[in-house]
Formats: sequence, structure tokens, C-alpha cells
Amino acid sequence: MNTEMPFVDLRSDTLTVPTEVMRAVMRMAEVGDDGRVDAEGRGADPTVNRLEDCAADLLGKEAALFCPSGTMANLVALATWCERGDAAALEPDLHVYRTEKSPFMEKFLGLRPVMYGRDAQGMPEVASFAAACAAPGIKVACVENSHNFGGGICVALERQQALAKAARKAAVPVHMDGARLFNASVSLGVEAASLAACADSVMFCLSKGLGAPVGSVLCGSRDFIARARQTRKLLGGGMRQAGIMAAAGLVALETGIDRLIEDHENACRLGAALAAYGEFVLTPVQSNIVMLDISASGKTSEWFEQKLAALGLLAKGMGKEHLRLTTYRGIEGQHIDQAIAAFQRFMEENRAQWA
Repeated sequence: MNTEMPFVDLRSDTLTVPTEVMRAVMRMAEVGDDGRVDAEGRGADPTVNRLEDCAADLLGKEAALFCPSGTMANLVALATWCERGDAAALEPDLHVYRTEKSPFMEKFLGLRPVMYGRDAQGMPEVASFAAACAAPGIKVACVENSHNFGGGICVALERQQALAKAARKAAVPVHMDGARLFNASVSLGVEAASLAACADSVMFCLSKGLGAPVGSVLCGSRDFIARARQTRKLLGGGMRQAGIMAAAGLVALETGIDRLIEDHENACRLGAALAAYGEFVLTPVQSNIVMLDISASGKTSEWFEQKLAALGLLAKGMGKEHLRLTTYRGIEGQHIDQAIAAFQRFMEENRAQWA
């Protein structure tokens, strides 16, 4: 990232840009028609096939499907598990419900949400989850790891295993929104495949912390992915010479996972500085997200966004009462210094308004 830039942009880890290696492999990628499926259910783009095989192997699943976005991959998964009007177990702050929304909108998939809760640590509460899974008409249970609206908290393997056990007892498949699954894996010191083993289908994004310019991957059993491929086509997600994008995804998986720890360290340093201001409640920083509860200020997140932007720091409001700052490749130590300095100046100029 250009250190002379006037802003430090911490709105999202989707702000990563492709590396020079990614650009080079995209230019030289071997491609075919991913939309033409052979007798084994595979598309004809060899680079896409390599990406799907790599993703499936990393997560310990039989097969995988390259999708244009995480939103589409989640929609494909739920539309494959469910029929229109079925019920799904979830909690209100899951990204698939709070932001993506379409699976639960009447004019789209029209799924009926049955809610479970989170505990004081922000993790899914097992008894509540089990009760939701046992509700009439439940066809899938949704989880998220790491948890975006939860402030980047990472659901421990033992908790994921307990949730999986409860779902199996109710004969309900689990879909994991793992948009930042590898952040959770690195934070917890647990293989991504171990976390993925707690779900029947898993989506992860290539285009967030891993740094690819576009794309997400949906993983599951061979039968599930074969059905999901048909769902993706019906939703308009079929692609042709998609190997150009898949090539960058392969580089992301080869080079992007281990370096996520750098993002976590930067987030922890930023979080420690912001925690010093007693006016806010900081969600414990576990990955690359710093989440502030700003409700005590009496100001909206939009107000915070505007004031901080004027000082060279871009942050993202998460509802009216929370502010998110996200680290990613390209955000380095000097940018964290700038962000801390900008927030300090913001506090000097504004804290008297709610003192």
C-alpha cells in the first residue's frame, strides 16, 4: 500500500488488491469452458478444476465449487439443502441473514428463520442451537466462523464439534459461512479441515484476507457439490473461462494463509490502543477485526465514520452502535500508527461531547 496515501482505509479486508504474482498467473492461466460439464460432473476449465481440488483437499471435503462471490456461494448452499419455504436454524447476526438476506426474502428463496442464541463470549449456545435444530421443518442449520458481526470472534473447535453433534442428533445438515475460515484457523491454531469437519457444507472467500481479486469456494460431499453446480447455474452463476480468476485463487491459497497472522497482530495492536479509551466497549480481538461498541457516546456510527474520515481514517459502521476496523494485506505497521494517531486526535476533538 502507498504510504503516502491520505487515508488509512480499514473498512474491509475486501480492499486487498492482487499481487504481481497473481496478475502474472492470471495472464498466463490455462482456461477452458467451466460451464461444459463432463460425465464426472467437472467443468472443462483446468485451472478452475485445480482450484476446486485444492480447496476440497484443504478442507477435507470430497469436492468443491468455484463461485463468483461468498453471497452467491451461501445462497447456492441453502438453495441446495432446502426447498422454497423450508426452515433454517440460524442466529440474528449471521452475515447470511443480516446482510445477504436473499435466502430469507419471500421473493427469492423464502426460507423461514428459526433463531438460536449466542453466549456471553459470542459463541453459539449449544442448547439453544439444539432446540432450533429440533424445530419442525428445519432442513439446514447455519453457523459462521469467524463471526463478522460478532467482531471477528473465532468459534472454538470444541464448540463447533458440540454444535455438529447436536445437528446430527436432529438429522439436520450444517452449513458453515467460513468467509474468514482461515482467519479462524490461524487464530485458533487449528487446521481449517478440522473446523470444516463440523459442517456438511462450507464456504470460504478468496477475496478477503487471502487477497485474490474475486471469488469464493463452496465445499462438501461429491453428491452435494454436483447438485450445487446445478443450483449455481440456475442462479446465473455459471462461468466460462473462469481460470483467469481461479489462477489468482490458487496463489491466494498457496501464499495467503500463513501471512494472516500479520493481520491479526496489527488488529491486536490497534485494539489495544483503542481499548485505552474507556468510553467504548471493545470486543476481544481474536482475528483481523476490531469492533467497538460506541453506544455510550450517544452518537451514531455514521457520525463516527464522518469524523474519522476527516482525520484520514476510514472505518465501517456495523449498525448504528458499532464501528469496525479491519486489517488486511497491505496494511502495515505505519498504517496502524496512522490509525492510532487519527483516533487519538478524534478523541481529543470530540470526547467532550459525551463526557
